[in-house]
Amino acid sequence: SARESVARVAGGAVAAMLLREFGICVQSGVFGVGTFVSNLKEKEFDFEFAKKSEIFCLDPKLESDFKNEILNARNSKDSVGAAVFTKVSGMLIGLGEVLYDKLDSKLAHALMGINAVKAVEIGEGINASKMRGSCNNDALKDGKFLSNHSGGILGGISNGENLILKTYFKPTPSIFAKQESIDKFGNNLEFELKGRHDPCVG
Repeated sequence: SARESVARVAGGAVAAMLLREFGICVQSGVFGVGTFVSNLKEKEFDFEFAKKSEIFCLDPKLESDFKNEILNARNSKDSVGAAVFTKVSGMLIGLGEVLYDKLDSKLAHALMGINAVKAVEIGEGINASKMRGSCNNDALKDGKFLSNHSGGILGGISNGENLILKTYFKPTPSIFAKQESIDKFGNNLEFELKGRHDPCVG
């Protein structure tokens, strides 16, 4: 059940306060629901709007579309997936290890532990597989990175740039539409869920 995430939210709220003492800020919000995905650049995401948004939407122009997508899924006894963007600014340099304790692997491990998460991207993520090294490499000049395609992690270690993460949630399997399954004897059956179930958990 996604209710299990309540403990993570409570712990995360405390962790966020502690991190602020070190100048580290964690911001997050929804940039996609179902087939509706924001085409804003990452620097254009509106975290202040997301704080006030009922669904933590990062793109003001898409909030109504996101809401309608969720409501339409619920009204049709179905569910819908979502995509979440996270930025961590004020990062320390040198967190992580090169081989067995990489920061990116620890982050992916933690995020994949959240109910319904099926994919995690760091930095360019999937887009990096379509790029040339000359475009994906983060060049240095005068002691500063000129880009952040790596998402703040190089060789498993934080480099001081913003951590950039994207987390993708599957549609919740608990839907009210009639579904097929089997009983404990292996016989085919149809069932319909009762009770309260969320149409989207992003």
